[in-house]
Amino acid sequence: MSTIEFELNHDQSNLVGMLLEPQGATNGVPLVFCHGIPSGQPPVPGDGGYPELAQIFVDRGHPCALFNFRGTGPSRGSFSLPGWRDDLLALIGHLDGYPNWEQGMVLVGFSGGGASALLAAAQTPAVLGVAAMAAPADFEFLTSQASPELLWQHFVRIGIVDPQLHPDAGQWISSFDEVSVERALEGIGARPLLFVHGDCDATVPAEHARRLFKLAQDPKQLAVLPGGGHRLRCEKQAIDCLHHWIAHNFDARITARGN
Repeated sequence: MSTIEFELNHDQSNLVGMLLEPQGATNGVPLVFCHGIPSGQPPVPGDGGYPELAQIFVDRGHPCALFNFRGTGPSRGSFSLPGWRDDLLALIGHLDGYPNWEQGMVLVGFSGGGASALLAAAQTPAVLGVAAMAAPADFEFLTSQASPELLWQHFVRIGIVDPQLHPDAGQWISSFDEVSVERALEGIGARPLLFVHGDCDATVPAEHARRLFKLAQDPKQLAVLPGGGHRLRCEKQAIDCLHHWIAHNFDARITARGN
């Protein structure tokens, strides 16, 4: 496997990430992994994170991109849902300049990253499909938990909201209403979509996935996993479902292109 690090500056932020390219033949559709909104909790010991997940798919011949949305990890900026959508659109344009990526890519998004992936896909044909893992249909589950000021203070405290870029809690929280994940499905149209959710998700109820699935066009797939929680990245049944969906919807296309 070869690794290419990149830094993309745009819109008062920068995106730091890396491309992971398989050794030898590349016979899988390119994948972009989109993380969720940080909880502020300390890392779980032994958790290899998204690099460990991406390695599974690199070993199967998929070029993979990992990155941090604005305001997270080494990426500067301030978290907002429209901002994360714009981050993905900028990243997609950047990746289009690399070999193996110019014919499109699949977005694999977890929680808030899944919502951002659906929002971005609606605005560019470069996205061939989206796997939305524990993705919210809306963000009332988050914004209704506390007052705008308390929620804003929490995200400032854990470092993903920059108070200089988002100084007003009310205006910041109103940005969640500027975009609609459910309306984005109209713009995606007939591209393959996968919705995976755990039926024991205590953060985003599984009903969110059912709502999105109902609005999506074919080809679409819904998997509600018995006993599944919110951190689907760590659940084998969720990753197996993702692998089978990719193989069914995209491996045949890649093989035909190679011939």
